[in-house]
Amino acid sequence: MVYAGQAKAMLDYFTLIGYPCPPLTNPCDFYIDLTTIDHRHKENEAVSKERMNKLLRLFQVGLLYFLKFKLLNFRVRYGFSRPDINKIYIHDG
Repeated sequence: MVYAGQAKAMLDYFTLIGYPCPPLTNPCDFYIDLTTIDHRHKENEAVSKERMNKLLRLFQVGLLYFLKFKLLNFRVRYGFSRPDINKIYIHDG
């Protein structure tokens, strides 16, 4: 999975991570092509696999930071000890 969210936020998300939809291009077509492995030629396959791995890593790291933020909010909201952001580690490798 490389994106999870509302359809209207998809353009902003992909633009933020470096994949803006070109003008006059159908966003659905563009992002389906972006997230598909091209098996027609070995060179294209390697490039598209590398791009997919990058998209997966970006999504996973973003999800981990989102969960870290939610955990901190939960701790503050329900009176747990004062959250120390430096003690919550994210391993993104």
